[in-house]
Amino acid sequence: MPNMSWRFKNLDRRAQNAVHYHFLNHQETHLVPLVDLRTGNEIDGFPNSVIKSSEIDEATARNILDALEINHQGYNGDSVRELVRFHVYYA
Repeated sequence: MPNMSWRFKNLDRRAQNAVHYHFLNHQETHLVPLVDLRTGNEIDGFPNSVIKSSEIDEATARNILDALEINHQGYNGDSVRELVRFHVYYA
């Protein structure tokens, strides 16, 4: 079971990413990496900018979703990447 402080850290980081995305609204906007809920470490392969989040491959997207404990069954290709973007910076 993940440490609740890791979940709260991700909520804070996601809020920062949403502010960066919505107010700076630039493809090179920096993203704050989220924390792997299984380890408490920053997620490996986490995109460091909005543009990079659009360029991740499906395997990396699935790894990020697994680290966030988000079900991604039934998603593939672009829909998996969109699911990552939703959980990284959409608010």
